[in-house]
Amino acid sequence: MKRITTALTALFLLVAAFTASGQQVNSVTHSPNPAYSGNDVNLNIDITLWPHYYLNGSYVSWVGNYAYVYLDFDYNPPTPWMPGIAVSINYNVDLGTLYSGNYTVRVLDFDNGTLLYNYNFSVLSACNPPVLSQLSVSNLMCTSATLQCNVGGVSAYGFRYKAANSSTWTTVNSTPNNYLNIVNLVVNNQYEFQSRVWCGSSASAWSPSKYFLSCQNGGTGTCSNPYVAFCGNTYTGSNAAGANSYTAYSGAGVNFTQMYGPEVFYQITLTQSGPLSLSLTGLTPGQDLDLILLSSCNSNSIVAYSGNSSNTSEYINIGYLAAGTYRIAIDGWNYAVSNYVLTVQCNSYACQAPSPGQLFATNIAASSARIYCNYPGASAFDWRYRVVGSLNWIDLPVSSSNFTDLFSLNSNTTYEFQCTVFCSGAWTLWSSSQYFTTSSYNYVINDEHCKAIELMPNSLCYQISGSNYGATTSLYPSAPTECNTAGMLDVWYKVQLPYTGKVKIYTFAGTMTDAVVAFYYGGCNKLNAGNPTCFDVTNGDEMPDVTLNGTAGEWWYIRIWGYGGTAGTFSICAQTVVNLVADENTVSKEGSTDDRDDASHVVTEKKNTPDPGGTALKLTLFPMPAHDFVNYSIELDKDSELQIQVFDLNGRLVKEVVGLSGTTGAFSERLEITDLPPGLYVVRMNVDGKELTGKLMKQ
Repeated sequence: MKRITTALTALFLLVAAFTASGQQVNSVTHSPNPAYSGNDVNLNIDITLWPHYYLNGSYVSWVGNYAYVYLDFDYNPPTPWMPGIAVSINYNVDLGTLYSGNYTVRVLDFDNGTLLYNYNFSVLSACNPPVLSQLSVSNLMCTSATLQCNVGGVSAYGFRYKAANSSTWTTVNSTPNNYLNIVNLVVNNQYEFQSRVWCGSSASAWSPSKYFLSCQNGGTGTCSNPYVAFCGNTYTGSNAAGANSYTAYSGAGVNFTQMYGPEVFYQITLTQSGPLSLSLTGLTPGQDLDLILLSSCNSNSIVAYSGNSSNTSEYINIGYLAAGTYRIAIDGWNYAVSNYVLTVQCNSYACQAPSPGQLFATNIAASSARIYCNYPGASAFDWRYRVVGSLNWIDLPVSSSNFTDLFSLNSNTTYEFQCTVFCSGAWTLWSSSQYFTTSSYNYVINDEHCKAIELMPNSLCYQISGSNYGATTSLYPSAPTECNTAGMLDVWYKVQLPYTGKVKIYTFAGTMTDAVVAFYYGGCNKLNAGNPTCFDVTNGDEMPDVTLNGTAGEWWYIRIWGYGGTAGTFSICAQTVVNLVADENTVSKEGSTDDRDDASHVVTEKKNTPDPGGTALKLTLFPMPAHDFVNYSIELDKDSELQIQVFDLNGRLVKEVVGLSGTTGAFSERLEITDLPPGLYVVRMNVDGKELTGKLMKQ
């Protein structure tokens, strides 16, 4: 009997040893299905538990659009005479509110990192009503106009309009065009219109009303009897009908002379203080009209002005203007006469506040989280947050990026956050609150090489976000001596080389703007240093891009940390490479094996050498990843001619902008990329013969 008991004990120990990493996940589903942005998404995981195991809990960590679900299995040792049976359970995991897009769920064993299941699903865009910034009026005449709704990715549009004092709408529903031409308007009358959109067969609610005037309202256009302008309206006209009463203007530190062309005046009354934005467009080639804002009918009372040369459009943007009545002068320089379109925007018609569905949190840990405000068309973002139940908000700095990172949070605590955006020349109201709960403990998934997160190489190089906040210095392998390792807080990724044997690793700045990357090949139990091992800078970029050159199927490990011991967020991706190109920085087992210049393979140390032509130039692209547009920013030490080219990863020129003029100082403009398909691109800017490059990821 003793011999039988001993044999049973040995058998159960053998089963326990096997099942320590052998829990089985049979399936993963999500609900609701289909899922829409702005709604909670839940996972249902069907699990088979081996005898005497139980599920102690789970932990979810986000890296970009990858959700890593760690299941914590514990073992309850049996007595020798209780064999036990395997059981199946359904386990629910709440992923929270997600932004529209494609997601991957990886279910892993918490104790050893074994991948138990891989699941892909999509979150569709909810059909939200258009906001005021997406509505516009063009071709405005006395009896006709074109109404527009600038919302992309929808199946149909609806419009309705009426005189502002009428209760009856004229409605046109379900048209494939994002515009509607309307006629038979009453002269000198104010109108309002609304729009809605269809996502499939589902229609949104109607938007707020946009107002416009069917004609220039009142006055003759002189300063003493001006046309009347209102916030949120567009006016078409010509200065040919005006008089030449003023040939010079002064004030605000400027003098305008040679204003020999006729001028017309508009009067605008602001009932409350706030921002004012004026634009003068649609000018005739060769005819130079200038735009001037006066505080009274006095040519020496300039408040703001725009005096670009030739027929360049004119813009006045004032962040704060006291309530009162002002004159808008449109005058021709050196006898110029032209048609024009005058657009007036002020705080009376600012954009709507962000909705809770546009706010979400990712990368939630015990003491940190990243919060997003997905608001197309906004030029700046401001956040505030607090512990739920607290009386005081914590306000964060204004940023041009649509996300920000929170630190020093309390573990296992629920927070609320709100966002306001700068749109159409004004800040919106604060949004309603969105919520998230921190985890009960900090856990950096990929702090050690055996916990490296896998990158999936593909032609489009999909980014995943990462962070080395909370990371520790890995003891194995030892720190490379070729690069800066001060305060080395490293995290790990791994990639299996595709059929070509070559893969390019791209890194992108987040709050970390200067990274060091090291490369190793082999397996978790034995890593070998690549040649060269690490890179500080590649092609002048402090977020290195390096190509791994080896054998198909081979595993390579990527070690990344902040230069000088910094901690922050970043993004990383892996792209399949078919052929190496001349300017690629390459690492392999033996170093360079081709006939290219060895200088392209050695580690590039920090130089910080100024540009011999003046101030060192650096191109900044944000936000990243981008959707419909990307902002480019550069500090210029003199007025310069700029040229922008965008290349895909096959080296093809897919977009070009020429004839740009950058002014001295911090120069920033927007580049529209709605015509580009999702993927990774290289942006090249030529500044007076000097070339700068940057990486652009479009989602």
